[in-house]
Amino acid sequence: MPRLPLGRFTIHVLRAKGDFPILDASMAGIAFTADTPFAPGKSIVMDIEDMERVRVRKIKCSIVHHTGQRVGCSFYSLSRKQTKDLQELLLSVREAGEEDFPVDMDSTLDLDLGMI
Repeated sequence: MPRLPLGRFTIHVLRAKGDFPILDASMAGIAFTADTPFAPGKSIVMDIEDMERVRVRKIKCSIVHHTGQRVGCSFYSLSRKQTKDLQELLLSVREAGEEDFPVDMDSTLDLDLGMI
């Protein structure tokens, strides 16, 4: 699945101090930068935020890797609302011209809804 750059967004990891800049995201996962150690295999819960508001709330994800300052996570157990909110966020980024990759939002939504 294509990953979209989300440079103007941050995540807030519940039970962690501070917000972390997002590098990119897709319907399957997200990458962000952090100096704080995140152990692979650990589960975390995060909100995706912009300067105005929380865009997607309480997303559950698993840390896949922490290489240098880059942390990669895969989402799991997305609710229908989280899936819809994430889809809308990624679509708004694409429509704003913040990325150059084609995205088939319908197929990624169907894939993720099948895991609920």
